[in-house]
Amino acid sequence: MKVNISQTAIDQLQSLHLFSNLCLTTSQNLSPENSGPNHLILIGNVSDFTPYDQTINSHVGKIHLNSDSLRILAHDNEIDYDHYRQAFILLVDGQLVEDNIQVLDASLNTSPRKDTSL
Repeated sequence: MKVNISQTAIDQLQSLHLFSNLCLTTSQNLSPENSGPNHLILIGNVSDFTPYDQTINSHVGKIHLNSDSLRILAHDNEIDYDHYRQAFILLVDGQLVEDNIQVLDASLNTSPRKDTSL
């Protein structure tokens, strides 16, 4: 399993000052009371990796994630930035899976909760 981050997404993350210490989590992991669909969340500037129990390789280094994120990801994953939608997107095995990945800045006190239900 791997994650590729397109140059367009890298450029956008850098312009937002979020292209360091990247982690992936899900909306249900951040808000367990959320009963809606589970969406992928990309978090930058993470300083505490304890809520994350997995790592995944990417061409920009390791990305920390929690096990819940594996329900959305597959073998070949790409995070891209869609200028038309003004949103980060996730392609899994070449198919669009997420058309609006939420991006958060951990330095603004965004701290995911560890999923204890697994």
